[in-house]
Amino acid sequence: FSSRRFTSDTCCNNLFGRLVERKVAGKAVPNPKKAFIGRSLSLNGESLRFCFTGAHFPVSDLATAIEAPGPWGLHEAKVILARTLRKVLRRAFRQGVLDDKAVIFLQGDLNSRTVLSTSDGPTDVLHELLNDDSFQAAICHGL
Repeated sequence: FSSRRFTSDTCCNNLFGRLVERKVAGKAVPNPKKAFIGRSLSLNGESLRFCFTGAHFPVSDLATAIEAPGPWGLHEAKVILARTLRKVLRRAFRQGVLDDKAVIFLQGDLNSRTVLSTSDGPTDVLHELLNDDSFQAAICHGL
């Protein structure tokens, strides 16, 4: 990327949001380590925008779901990842980052995402989530 070709997107420069894992008395308990943050760049002379975002994924909850016996482990792991992806997309939409000219690159601690099954073998939870039309519809609903 060159500063001659890309500029910092002024209308929606920063994307930030908290990913709440714990609540006390119905109130979110802030933890700066459980958040996502991103910056947007625009291609000069074009309306194309790239938003590079880093996010914390709830790996302890994901690990618990992955290690659960039976078919519900994969489903629960997909729910956990989908919930985080939806939060990031919803905030991006509200802050004006997400539109039909935006590409969001999301990175995070996704190293624990393989479900081992004796019947089906190893399964990549993120791959399964991205190929599941019903989850995709739920993630994008209302955006």
